[in-house]
Amino acid sequence: MDWRDVLLITYSSNLSLKVCAYLLTLALITLYSGNLFGLLFLFIPAAVDAYGSWIIKENLAAFREDVLENMERDLLRACGIDATKPHYTFQEISGNIDHWMLKEEKALITLSMMAPKDDFVVITKRQGRIFPLKSYGKVSYNTEDCGTRDIYYSDICAVEFSGSKVTMKTSGGDAEVYTGQGPNGEAAANMLRKRVREYKALTQEQTQR
Repeated sequence: MDWRDVLLITYSSNLSLKVCAYLLTLALITLYSGNLFGLLFLFIPAAVDAYGSWIIKENLAAFREDVLENMERDLLRACGIDATKPHYTFQEISGNIDHWMLKEEKALITLSMMAPKDDFVVITKRQGRIFPLKSYGKVSYNTEDCGTRDIYYSDICAVEFSGSKVTMKTSGGDAEVYTGQGPNGEAAANMLRKRVREYKALTQEQTQR
């Protein structure tokens, strides 16, 4: 990222810097009271803030794509698979950016992943902040692990799909729910049913030997 953009974005996202800028502006207005320059100084902090927020808005799509790629890589690692193996992702975007010109823009993204394996399914989730970033010089993002769990096929007695939700009913009476996205939900349910049937058929065959 260009250093000039970094400076403007940092200014627009940092309340302390803006307070300092306005205090300096007040001092300059006092110094040039009765002069046209005093009035012009009044608009400088707001103009810089507005331009910085415009740069932020222009880069939000790239920030969102970057943080999604980072989280997907982390989720694949948590599932113990690579991108070529079956997996299903779902993203939720929420929150708002704390800036007077960016109130309509979303700040948080949650990414969950379901990965059916040989004898169990892995469900894992991470949350990341689209903006503000963790650092701007070398771009990095604030993300956190929201947990990973393994559900063994031997514990699953039914797989249901309704709307966008995949529900795994276990022999213990619990219901594990995974929310899919678009066709991902149905595809995840179909793959999960297939893996559960295959596992139970193999287990039954081995028991009968």
